[in-house]
Formats: sequence, structure tokens, C-alpha cells
Amino acid sequence: AIIKHIEKLEEIGTIKVDTVAWDKFGSEEEKRAINRAGFLFVNYEVQYWWYEIYETIKKLYFTCMVTLLQDGSSFRQMAAFLVNFAALIIHLTCRPFVNGKLDNM
Repeated sequence: AIIKHIEKLEEIGTIKVDTVAWDKFGSEEEKRAINRAGFLFVNYEVQYWWYEIYETIKKLYFTCMVTLLQDGSSFRQMAAFLVNFAALIIHLTCRPFVNGKLDNM
């Protein structure tokens, strides 16, 4: 009954439940993942484990775009603007960092 009440309060915005963070004391599988590749995802909330992969793909896109498209082309500038704007929207929608201050940078 208490859990349902808390969920209802959270839905209407009167209560905030802390985000779930990676737990080094969790299951063996989670410990192994954190030890092997934790540097890639421990700064993100659990449901946004994929965010570093997304960031890497975005950086790869910009690197390739600079080298493959003509210098000074308006298409390159427009494509860069649209991808950056979409990335901003994704970031502001997801707010993926465990530390809320990093979400506002």
C-alpha cells in the first residue's frame, strides 16, 4: 500500500524518488561488468547504460562528416546543426547522468 501511494505521489510530481545507481555490491554479473567496463557507464543512470555508446557514435559521425563532406558546404553546416540540435534534445530528455549537476552542463 505504501509503495502504491509513493508511486501515485511521484506520478503527480509531489515526490521524487532517487535514481537507481550502479551497485558494486549487487549480483556477480553486475560486479563483473563494472570491473571490466564500468568506466564507460557508471556515471550514467542504470537505464541509460547505452549513453556512452551513443556519444561515441555521435563523435564518430562528426569526425567522418568533417573528412567526407566538402569544406564550407552549407549541407555540412546544416547537417552538423541538426545533429547537434537532436543531440541536445536527447540529452535534455534523458538527463542520463547519476549526478544531476552533470545533466545541466
